[in-house]
Amino acid sequence: MITQSDPKGAAAAQRGMATRRDYTHDLENIKVPTLIIVGREDPIRPIKDAEFMHERIPNSRLEIIGEAAHMTNLEQAEVFNRAIIAFLGNGLPKARP
Repeated sequence: MITQSDPKGAAAAQRGMATRRDYTHDLENIKVPTLIIVGREDPIRPIKDAEFMHERIPNSRLEIIGEAAHMTNLEQAEVFNRAIIAFLGNGLPKARP
């Protein structure tokens, strides 16, 4: 996907991400159930980043999806979807890494 992206658009997206404000201190103010999903092999947003959020967001749930990197919804679509459905309370079993 990235190799097919317009280089100017990709660069603009990276500049935008670099200039956005730090929301770290807002995490503890999230008062709704929160699902955090991360791929076990994600080099862009590693597990430690997801654990950081999970530790600070009350009532959060962390799902680590095995055999997936940054695009967990594409790389492990079935596991990803089960995690979402289980979180929403459909009664399906918890996703397995």
